[in-house]
Amino acid sequence: MSGRTNYYSHNQLATSEPNLFKSGRHDGMDSNKTSVPKLANNVKALSGVGMPLPVKIAGILNRDLEHPLFRSLHNQPIFEKTFLQWKKQGGEEFLRSRESFSVERPFTKLPPTFYIQLDNSGKDNKNWAVMAFLSELVARGVFKIVIASFLIVGHTHEDVDAFFSKINRALSGKHVSSIPQLLGEVYGAEEKRSLPRFVTEVADYKSHAQPYRQTFKGIRGPVAFKFSMLDNRPIYQYQLTYGDPWLPTFGNTIWKRKDPKSSVDFSVIPPPDREPVDVGMFEKHANTEEISQYLKAYVKHIDSIQEKTDPTSDLHSMDQAIKVYWKNILKLLEEGWSSNKGKPLKEGFWPRTNHGTGYKRPSDMGDCTRLEQDLLEREADEERAERERPFVGSTVERGLDSFTPLLDIQVGHMIIIRPADDFEPKNVVWLAKAISVVNEDFDATFHNHVKVDWYRPKHRLQTIDDLNRYRNCMRKNQEWEKDPNQFSEEESWVDANTCVHSWKSQAKTANIKISEKILEIAKRMLYQAALEEIE
Repeated sequence: MSGRTNYYSHNQLATSEPNLFKSGRHDGMDSNKTSVPKLANNVKALSGVGMPLPVKIAGILNRDLEHPLFRSLHNQPIFEKTFLQWKKQGGEEFLRSRESFSVERPFTKLPPTFYIQLDNSGKDNKNWAVMAFLSELVARGVFKIVIASFLIVGHTHEDVDAFFSKINRALSGKHVSSIPQLLGEVYGAEEKRSLPRFVTEVADYKSHAQPYRQTFKGIRGPVAFKFSMLDNRPIYQYQLTYGDPWLPTFGNTIWKRKDPKSSVDFSVIPPPDREPVDVGMFEKHANTEEISQYLKAYVKHIDSIQEKTDPTSDLHSMDQAIKVYWKNILKLLEEGWSSNKGKPLKEGFWPRTNHGTGYKRPSDMGDCTRLEQDLLEREADEERAERERPFVGSTVERGLDSFTPLLDIQVGHMIIIRPADDFEPKNVVWLAKAISVVNEDFDATFHNHVKVDWYRPKHRLQTIDDLNRYRNCMRKNQEWEKDPNQFSEEESWVDANTCVHSWKSQAKTANIKISEKILEIAKRMLYQAALEEIE
């Protein structure tokens, strides 16, 4: 299935089942085409003088009008200051529409599944901040599932882009003297009206999520990401091509863990009472000096036009309104457009919808050890059912059975263990012999652990540090000996989730050799674990 087919099938679902699915397509327009004031012809007095005020137009095509994505953003002081001066310029239809859309609508719960189509730009969309935001939508219960799809570069011309083309044609050869007039042109760009919102608050989401997120690598490869909840974990899965299965099976998480050494993967998302604050997008523009220079020159240009018009004419009154408008803008630029920087957004940030399926913190969940045991038992049940299922085909096609601690670790088995994160050298394993099975007792000190006798790589030098002893331990025919060091009771118990493989040794001697086949299994398991850690 191609990306375009995928997109249109999502639209069809949202249209036919609006209470179950929502579909949207987001994109942005080139701001060079929407800067204001925009002149129909070049004016010598403005040539080479600073730059006009850049205005970014972004759009989302919402397939479901019963569940609006945005609140009304018009009734804000900055908008009123700049808007009222434009009333004399016309735009009555747009004004009436603005008032009708500003009426508070009754609350409607959002559907559980949200499909969003984004362009493939790493700067705007395909980055950790957008991925974290979509994950947090699920973690907070706003949606149960969010699926974000990306069209490859050069193939993103869809319905939103077609609307942008209509806006561009509407603006071509036209004098646009203010932001409200620009909004009016956007409104009238096509017969099926789209009411623009003038956004004056932007959430500082990066600062909001940064302390809680993990390093996110390999984001450029996948064409789609799926965000959902699994065992109280906000997870993401990805597709490398459309139609592929979602990988990995049990998902990865963007969020940090409460305790990296814990066998329970509690992801620490931002607290429920924490909301992104206003970034202060109008606090100080990077090109304020150049913009002010241009706007002052534009006001002088309007002065020169007024001198040639009848003071009693409508044209003179409109020019006067434009002058007052841009003098207000200049004042706002000099003073800073937003006094709300670092403060909560006036309209709030998160939608009110909550499906009750979001992340639950350990304090809300009671006994975490029971959840931990449930996870292991469910994994064992699934693996047991898979192994008992009849298989027809070659042994090569079947491949290796996965490793499940509750099923596979038996007394006397050798266990390959994933070393601690700070252990050097990297890409090696620890080896031990099980002297118990996995402890399933909820009340035991070492629940979900297995007791072991430790082994170490045999070396011709007895006094050698771990770095050099383990350096070549993954080579073929390496002998392992029982570690003569004394270990505490705590050190003799190993977390079952750090065990990657076990087998019954056929060795006739005290020393152990790891076969080439088992070494290959261990390397594969370690590689898979590393991918899922998102380190």
